[in-house]
Amino acid sequence: MIVDRPEKMNLVLDLFFNSGDIEAILSLYEPGAKLVLASGQEAVGLDAIRAVYQSWLALNSKMQSKTLYCVHLADIALLRTEWTISGTDSNRGLVELQGKAIEVIRRQSNGNWRYVIDHISDA
Repeated sequence: MIVDRPEKMNLVLDLFFNSGDIEAILSLYEPGAKLVLASGQEAVGLDAIRAVYQSWLALNSKMQSKTLYCVHLADIALLRTEWTISGTDSNRGLVELQGKAIEVIRRQSNGNWRYVIDHISDA
């Protein structure tokens, strides 16, 4: 699925996340993208980003995000998002993660948009 407008980015991420399709999720990131977690930990590149998403998907979780704003100029866009991931841990206890993100995405030569920087925060 191609993200042909930056405003669609988080809708598509939710769809891929909620289907559990890690390869589809990774297709939304440039190969050298950076994912910055609320802890300050940085995941750079698809292998590192895969590990982060696998840990979230292991919670048998669902993601819901809302784009608060999208500003774009030419082939670059800046998004501000609120998100929630709800699931269960290995003891079947409920887990809910939530926060906000600032995301920089770039239009590729085929017209598809991909994450370059995805910065997650608790607040």
